[in-house]
Amino acid sequence: MESSIIRVLGNQIQRRLVTSSKSLIWRHRGCLSFSVSPSLHSENAQNIVKSDRELNLSTFKGVAITDYLFQDLGKWSNAVSMECSLTGRKYTHGEIYNYSRGFAAALQQMGYEKGDTLAIALPNMPEYPIITFGAWFSRLTVTLVNPTYTPFEIGKQLADCQAKCIVTLPLFLPYILQAKSAYPFLASLKVIIIGEPQEGCHTFAEMLRVDSSSANLASSSDPDLNTEEDVILLPYSSGTTGPPKGCMLTHSNLVMNCAQTNATINALPFTDGNAQEIGLGLLPFFHIMAFQALGLITFTLGGKVLCLPRFEPETFIDCLKNNKLSIMHVVAPLFQFIISHPELTKDEFSECKTVFTGACPTSRILIDKFLEKANKPILIQEGYGMTELSPLSHMILADSKNSKVGSVGPPIPGTEVKVVCPETGKALGPKEKGEIWIKGPQVMKGYFKNEEATKATITSDGWLRTGDIGLYEEDKHFYIVDRLKELIKVKGFQVSPSELEATLRIHPAVADVAVVGVPHNELGEAPRAFVVLKSSTVSETEIADFLKDKLSSHKQLTGGVQFVEEIPKAPSGKILRRELKAAFLEGQGKA
Repeated sequence: MESSIIRVLGNQIQRRLVTSSKSLIWRHRGCLSFSVSPSLHSENAQNIVKSDRELNLSTFKGVAITDYLFQDLGKWSNAVSMECSLTGRKYTHGEIYNYSRGFAAALQQMGYEKGDTLAIALPNMPEYPIITFGAWFSRLTVTLVNPTYTPFEIGKQLADCQAKCIVTLPLFLPYILQAKSAYPFLASLKVIIIGEPQEGCHTFAEMLRVDSSSANLASSSDPDLNTEEDVILLPYSSGTTGPPKGCMLTHSNLVMNCAQTNATINALPFTDGNAQEIGLGLLPFFHIMAFQALGLITFTLGGKVLCLPRFEPETFIDCLKNNKLSIMHVVAPLFQFIISHPELTKDEFSECKTVFTGACPTSRILIDKFLEKANKPILIQEGYGMTELSPLSHMILADSKNSKVGSVGPPIPGTEVKVVCPETGKALGPKEKGEIWIKGPQVMKGYFKNEEATKATITSDGWLRTGDIGLYEEDKHFYIVDRLKELIKVKGFQVSPSELEATLRIHPAVADVAVVGVPHNELGEAPRAFVVLKSSTVSETEIADFLKDKLSSHKQLTGGVQFVEEIPKAPSGKILRRELKAAFLEGQGKA
């Protein structure tokens, strides 16, 4: 049965990709309690801001992620957890649990051991949690790969994280093989295929049939498991600066952040008295926001996710019309589409009660227009976080009644935040702008094999420097107003200027280059390159086209190319990107 189902997936999904007001009291074994403190931490001499809500995180100490996710499986084992919106292929919570254990047993039979890295290069599909949880049951580390990356980008990530195997579709196999040939370390990389069998590859459907009864699967009682130190997820982020780096996230990081998130979101566990939460899995699972919200939280609530492998107007509209979603995860460009499309009316949002938004700022205008179209009260829970934070640190509370649109909310339980003056290092008070520093159990262990970047990001006493400029008000609501870090946000995706610069410097006509993000009406921001040429025989179009087959679409120079005499730099040699951006904005405006 599994083989035929997944063969349908391999055909249908591949064709799609080619052609185109209550506060939640969530209890973990009776351990959660909330209390409201009358004192404001802005009065704290150290200006450290904490949540008014207290969460007994010590109860989660030592808990393996797999035990945490499936602790209440008996309550909703037969409820559908993941469904493909295109093919109708679906799995219950119980099937996800059983298949992931079978996949884990197969991985062990293949010889993989604790600490080995398994990569996932897939679009959003119901098998994603089976692969992830199976790897975790086998004590492996999972790294998430954007399947639309170029072979150059895929190979770079796989080599950097020292991946031993990768799970993908036949569609992406040529890219994987090109990546293997380009990086000697990847010569022994094993490929697991979902869909029609491919020569030299393992078949996912066959692996699911392996008996797990005698397998040695990870659990909280495993003496060989260190939940504080064992890295189980290695997503890539550019952090505050530089090229993408692997963020080492442990069992504890993910368990704690899921508990913190569940104590904040407007969603309820599936019980006889509560309807099943139904969400749309459109935001890519390889992005930490969707991975946590849809790939992990779903299993702690007994919820259901409708997967869409990519955004296509027709399939997106059909999904909204054919399903009554209770929650949605939306970024600014998706808000814009919903608002402007005439086929979407209030009927599509009749059951929607909460919209979660993050990744990039969403304006008050977009939210107001969305609520006007929905023609009903819908809670907008905007949040803030980073891959390095597993990923959440702030969120609008479930009882805020949309009165704080534009704010990312107060810190979630168990999180400390301070706003630090970049020049003096002093922790600032309310309404003073500075860099946001965060401390909590969700702070990553560090960057994989990059001690220098880790020390530059996490202080010796555990504060993570976010690189974002913000402020907070007396009620502890935070606002993000600027960025110290150099990242460009294109439709919510991180683009590292230094990665683009390093690639452009390969061009024989480029003497020097700097890339900055400039405002863009549709993308939010767009990369723009300022180039110093060795000769004048090359055009702006040729420079832009040089990236086409090397970097993915959101990393292209959609903000344009501009030839300059020199790149402004500090005495240390650091590129003064702010000067370039300011000069562009003064002379040009939006791209």
